[in-house]
Amino acid sequence: MNIKTILASALLIGTAVFFAFYILSRADSRLSRRLPILLELSVPLFLLGLALLPTAFPSFFASILHHSLASDYVSPMRPDGTRVTETWMLARWWIPISKILYLEVFVGIVWAGWNIFRAEDRKLNVLAVGLGALWAGLGSFAHLVVLPF
Repeated sequence: MNIKTILASALLIGTAVFFAFYILSRADSRLSRRLPILLELSVPLFLLGLALLPTAFPSFFASILHHSLASDYVSPMRPDGTRVTETWMLARWWIPISKILYLEVFVGIVWAGWNIFRAEDRKLNVLAVGLGALWAGLGSFAHLVVLPF
């Protein structure tokens, strides 16, 4: 167990839950007006905390999976004949979480843009668009750092 990773994961998930309760408890506006900020603030923090869980509890995940987290995962052969080998963490944990993250950020930006267009809670939805742009920029930067071309 890595105590720093456990604390980081707990902090991210706890912060996400706190923001979700705060956003959902506001009774001054409808849920559809507040949902983009929930998507852009709470869900990415929750997913980042979730992404850290296997490194926080490696023996627990290894006992469930019956193999090490660093073991190789061989993807099915592609039509061009290449076969990709990655670690389990990258292929089966982080890539699906990142796809969910990118999709929900895109949905949040579009929804917030629609709310701005309809003039509903403009300040909150502009903040949601800004947070979505920040998440998209950080994701693009991380992708370029990992796979420079």
